[in-house]
Amino acid sequence: MNIKRLIAAILAALAILFSSFQQVSAYQVFPSTGHKCKEQMLKLESYTYVRKHADGWWMMPWNLRSGYLNAEDFHAIFSTFSHKTLVVEMNATHVHWGMEKPDPVQLQVALGSGADIHTIMAYNERVNGSVLTRENIQKFRALYGDRYLLISNVRRWGASLQNAFSQLDGISFEFQIPEKFEGLWSQVARAVKWAHANNKYIYLLTPPGHNNYNLNEGYITAYKDFFDFMRSEVGDEVLKSDKIVFVPANYNYDKTNIQMTPETELIDGKMQDANTVMGVSKWLLEQPLHAR
Repeated sequence: MNIKRLIAAILAALAILFSSFQQVSAYQVFPSTGHKCKEQMLKLESYTYVRKHADGWWMMPWNLRSGYLNAEDFHAIFSTFSHKTLVVEMNATHVHWGMEKPDPVQLQVALGSGADIHTIMAYNERVNGSVLTRENIQKFRALYGDRYLLISNVRRWGASLQNAFSQLDGISFEFQIPEKFEGLWSQVARAVKWAHANNKYIYLLTPPGHNNYNLNEGYITAYKDFFDFMRSEVGDEVLKSDKIVFVPANYNYDKTNIQMTPETELIDGKMQDANTVMGVSKWLLEQPLHAR
């Protein structure tokens, strides 16, 4: 082999080696662990793709706080997930402030299940539009800030909120799909741009809407419309940030008629992504912008 070919071969090998160490950045998908859906989530064969490929999970507290789901049930489900990264949701009223053991039950269960707790989504329900107040931010920072990232919830976006979120690690923007009212998705896009410009996480907490119950048969269709809207409004380069996280979710099946699973169903004679939370999650995970 002459010297030129040897050098070319070495450079090619180094390029392959270097590329193997590069991490492809893309949006993430953290499906919700659900609400009133223990039986569906325990049917592990109904969402095998999502359990294997989801980047993380969003832990909803109601199941555990109500006693509907116990720690053993949660562990039986969570132990089958390939990726153990978890966002734990907690209201300010869930924390036992001033007590020797202040952690709410959902955080205790998460810790006992071997979760890699990435973030706490702390909110102040029915106060300040669910966004943490300055006092709450200080209290949560003092208790958890040295261990976890801290974000808060919001349902509308405006310039007045930027000061609060500047003090936090990110945003949980909670909104319905289909769009609850015209212009809401535009607010979401502005929040995504702000978060990206300020190096903040933004979680798009997206349940099916109960205001337009009759539209929920198209949850996955509306989600695809929302995804296309985001691509057009914020651009693919922004969506390739791993600090943008889609969180398909559901809260109350009596109001929405959208189930958690299965992730696929037989439609017109062939298996397709289902009109469910896990069906939407699977579709998001399979998009080229998410390729890793």
